[in-house]
This record gives sequence, structure tokens and C-alpha cells, in this order.
Amino acid sequence: MFTRTKRHSNTAGVSALALFVLMLGVVLAVVGFGGEVYRALTESQGRNNAARAALRYVSARLRAGDAAGAVTVEQGPEGPALILAESGYETRIYLYQGALMEEYAAADTPLDPAAAQVVARTDTFEVTAEGRLYTITTGEGRVRVWLHSGEELP
Repeated sequence: MFTRTKRHSNTAGVSALALFVLMLGVVLAVVGFGGEVYRALTESQGRNNAARAALRYVSARLRAGDAAGAVTVEQGPEGPALILAESGYETRIYLYQGALMEEYAAADTPLDPAAAQVVARTDTFEVTAEGRLYTITTGEGRVRVWLHSGEELP
């Protein structure tokens, strides 16, 4: 009888150890899978934020330049150029060789892409104005900005 009890407890110990190893394997697999999902989500979010950065930047610059007569759309090197005038100088945003460029120069000088800085990589930059509503389109999407300059206060 003594040997039977010992064999039974030995089998129970092996079963408990096997169950523990199985549960440990499942926990490690779940943690590994969760880590991969988290990594994929953060990479996707980072790519999305980088892609939308150009739109956010241009819309913020447009809102910051919201003054009566300060915003115009002219012809740039590869399409429209958004011109934001301020005290005899201009901030010019336009597409040039696959990049959105920003140039700060005197108002009476021609566009000079060599003097501009790259804001973001994009294959498209379009600006349309319908009154005070400006629509900005890049390869990453579209944003509309309503300028408040020129509105009469109540």
C-alpha cells in the first residue's frame, strides 16, 4: 500500500509539472503575440502621423497667417504656391521635386527652391480658394481651412 500511494503522488507531481509548463508556454505565447500586435499598432500610428504632418503643418501656417489680404495663391514651380504675406516678407509653401517646400523671402523676390526648406515628402500639393475657404490637398489627404480675417464682429 505504501508503494501505491507513492506512485500515485509521483504521477500527480508529474501531471502538475506538465500543467505548469503548459500554462507557462501559453502565457509566453500570449505575451509574445501581444507584443507583436502592440509593435504593429505603434508603427502604423507613427506612419499615419508622419503622413498627416504636412497637412497639419500647412493648415497651422495658414491659420497663423490669417490677416486681411495676407493670404494668396500664386503659381509655383510645380503647381500652386500658398503665399502668406507679413510686413514686406512672404512665407511661400509649394511643391518642388516631390517635396513640400517652405521659403521665407522678401515680398518682391521670385521663388527660389534652393533657398527653401523641405517640410515633408509628398507627390501632391494643391491649394484652392473659394472666398475665405481654402482647401489644401496633399498625397496624404485634404483639409479645409476657413479664414476669419475680413469678418465683421457683432
